[in-house]
Amino acid sequence: RQARQFIDKARVLVCGGAGGNGCVSFLSEKGNPWGGPDGGHGGAGGVVIVRASAFTRDLSVDRITRQGGPGFRGGPKAMDGARGTEMVLEVPLGTVVRRLGAMQQSRLATILPQKGAARVFLSELVAEGDEVIVAKGGKGGFGNRHFKSSRFRAPKIAHPGQPGESCMLELELKLIADVGLVGLPNAGKSSLLRALSNATPEVAAYPFTTLRVTKSWVELQSITCSQPTHRDR
Repeated sequence: RQARQFIDKARVLVCGGAGGNGCVSFLSEKGNPWGGPDGGHGGAGGVVIVRASAFTRDLSVDRITRQGGPGFRGGPKAMDGARGTEMVLEVPLGTVVRRLGAMQQSRLATILPQKGAARVFLSELVAEGDEVIVAKGGKGGFGNRHFKSSRFRAPKIAHPGQPGESCMLELELKLIADVGLVGLPNAGKSSLLRALSNATPEVAAYPFTTLRVTKSWVELQSITCSQPTHRDR
């Protein structure tokens, strides 16, 4: 079984849902066969939200596209379409959210930042339930009742929904370690970490094998502390 790695940095492509199309419809019922245009407006697209959750351990969302639901189409009898479902991306407490490059609008989440794109700070989620909207949904299109006027009494046009916002997010998890292993080279720090957790630092028979900090976690059922005796000292 392959050990699960701890991830503290991730890039996620997010895209708000597209707005629903407007409807072309004319009211025709008993006693009112020429009721005029009554096409409903399309619903707005769903937003993408990044929310802090204490039940999420790391940023295991790297290179995953998150997209809000599309808005629903307008209907006859002035029935506006429903708003698209929102997409919630849960991250651990202490996550810093940044946007890479500029916000764009596209129906497909295929926006990739250019090399050297500026990083825009959006929010730092430190408490349970903290959230930030990272991509708004597109506006719904107008139904034909919107275009009715004294001169234009029977419009047969409706607007399509607009695309939602798209961007690349950079997520970074700030960590406060409860325990740190510090010692001389070849003292067995990496070997101990491999034995206690699922971390897989490189281990070899020469010094300075581990060139960067390795992070992981260990679940403990209980901790018992004993007072040192004179012999231990």
